[in-house]
Amino acid sequence: MKKAADKPARFGRCRQFVCACCRRTLPFCLNCPCGFQICEECFKENQWGLSNGPTWVCPDCGRIRMTV
Repeated sequence: MKKAADKPARFGRCRQFVCACCRRTLPFCLNCPCGFQICEECFKENQWGLSNGPTWVCPDCGRIRMTV
């Protein structure tokens, strides 16, 4: 049985995020519609391979996403 915290919040947003790199549960992560989530700390460590300025490329599906 799922807990209330696991259900998407209003407008389909998650209440908690799990970083794909460090596996920590956080209140915010950069995310992609495919389900990939990465925290800001891991993003900064891996920015050389994910980003080229104001955009980043999802390593799972290849979509181009805007940074916050």
